Amino acid sequence: MKRIIKDRLPAELQKVLQDVNADVKDMGYRAYLVGGVVRDVLLGNRIEDLDIVVEGDAVEAARIIGGKYGSAVKVHNRFKTATATIGQRWKADFITAREEIYAAPGALPDIRPSSLYNDLFRRDFTINTLAVSLDDYTLIDYFRGLEDIKDRKLRVLHDKSFIDDPTRIFRCLRFETQLRFEIETKTKSLLVEAIDAGFPLLLSIDRLSNEFERLFAANEFGRIFLRMHELGILEQLFDTEYSIDNVCELLKNAPVRGCERKTYIALTLFDSIDSKLLGLILHKYKKYYEQLSCLRRKRQDIWRNHGSEKLDFSELYELFKSVDMAVIKFLMTVEDEAFQKCAKEYCEKVVRFPMHISGEDLKALGFEPGPDLGEMLERAKKLILKNRIEGKDDQIEYLRSMVKGSGEQWDRA
Repeated sequence: MKRIIKDRLPAELQKVLQDVNADVKDMGYRAYLVGGVVRDVLLGNRIEDLDIVVEGDAVEAARIIGGKYGSAVKVHNRFKTATATIGQRWKADFITAREEIYAAPGALPDIRPSSLYNDLFRRDFTINTLAVSLDDYTLIDYFRGLEDIKDRKLRVLHDKSFIDDPTRIFRCLRFETQLRFEIETKTKSLLVEAIDAGFPLLLSIDRLSNEFERLFAANEFGRIFLRMHELGILEQLFDTEYSIDNVCELLKNAPVRGCERKTYIALTLFDSIDSKLLGLILHKYKKYYEQLSCLRRKRQDIWRNHGSEKLDFSELYELFKSVDMAVIKFLMTVEDEAFQKCAKEYCEKVVRFPMHISGEDLKALGFEPGPDLGEMLERAKKLILKNRIEGKDDQIEYLRSMVKGSGEQWDRA
């Protein structure tokens, strides 16, 4: 197993871990690679971030090691952990070996320094309890984690796991979907009991927000969302009717990755589920839903005034200029064909239109500097778009002729 682990770790990372181990030993501590990174190495998956458990002061270790790499070190004193970038690109969480005491279900735990065994026992599932000694790559497996990885099983370590920390309910569904693992029979029973007893509702808004953010990043959020529906989590959280088929159909069109993906998913939920709690959980996406609502109102006004007439470039610019591209792409999948055509033309033609003028050009034409200059620049852009004037010299000449004119066209822009 040592050879398998070593062969699957990138050479650059092996060198970094050797240096980390040397520094930790100089401090009189021991260090281990633990959790998801070990699981992913054994599964042959891509390695993302690192968790390094230190039997000693992990914050001190992170400061010394991070300092050698010129990394900023973010310390979380309550949990005796710190985050630093080691090597060229490896984000590492340095964790003081600890045990956790939960004063109440759903509350953040109190912690105290402890052994590697107790640190691994506090974790969510057996597949995340494996550790690798940085001394010699020995695999440490106290809780049959390797067996569960081979059998592709999700198993909690004790009966109160979902009660102590209900975020594990969401993580369980995420791992089930992303890793294609099966929830072990007793674990499934404990999961259902915790949901039916209402433990997800004991989580704070911040903790729910963090879990939804992680779910949004999952490759198959639609499948996870369906599982949350089947288990009654969504009904419990949002207490309102919604069409699961409609939501899942919309989620199929979500972008593959990045911020646009998360925004698309959030807008899908906002558009489908009328819930105050949802708004609180997805508070960071509220501005996009406000853009969406405003755009829909503006669209109705324009449609009333224009009927079936095609919008020119300046009108498309006015309609979409203040709207995030993720919102526009969402509307391109949910609105009617006429709107989709407008949005597509804006994205493909108006956004790419060669706009060369600036406030400096307007000042050179005689416009006074001041707060009104920005408004005049917007008017100038709309006039250029309306008349599709592309070259810089042509745009400047057009504006010069407008300055010499009556000014009526400026007022209509």
